[in-house]
Amino acid sequence: MDRRLKALLAIIFGFVLILLIVYLIFFRPSADNTGNQQTSPKDQNTDATPFPQGTTDEAARQEEMKKIKIGLNATKQGVKMNIADLERMASSFAERFGSYSNQAGFSNIYDLQVFMTANMQKWSIDYIEQMKKKQADSLIYYGITTMAVTTELKSFDDDEGKAEALIKTQRRESVGTFDNSKTFYQDISIYFVKENGVWKVDKAAWK
Repeated sequence: MDRRLKALLAIIFGFVLILLIVYLIFFRPSADNTGNQQTSPKDQNTDATPFPQGTTDEAARQEEMKKIKIGLNATKQGVKMNIADLERMASSFAERFGSYSNQAGFSNIYDLQVFMTANMQKWSIDYIEQMKKKQADSLIYYGITTMAVTTELKSFDDDEGKAEALIKTQRRESVGTFDNSKTFYQDISIYFVKENGVWKVDKAAWK
């Protein structure tokens, strides 16, 4: 073989060898950067629950969730009410509305104002003022307890926002002591209207 050719091949081989050495020293991936690479805390899954079970934080979270659920249930009537919901509301309203005593300070009316329309709230304020002027001596106890026996929704129009319920009640009137009492039955009609999208009582009329 020609000497010049041999020299050229030697030069090429040497050049390739140098490139290989440079690659192995400076560019070869290290073991730490391969598939065995460790995940840093920042790279780990962040979907895990922020409050591990059994900790004080978890108990606090559960309590907060309970409050949220209670709040959602409390606003149910403001979202959507069907016939059964209105019947239950009418029954409860009638029992509280019809249960009072001359020593309770009209709490049966005050407690129900949140369920009344603005029109009925005005009526309730005027009614209480009138009754205060007429109220006799409260040293002798006088009271009535009311229990709903049956409730029937006589009409219901969700589009117009009007409904009427008839509640048959059993009432117990007491004077002096609870033992000195009599029982009688009386019907009451509860009239509902939608006010700002929420069903409220607009009128309650004893028969």
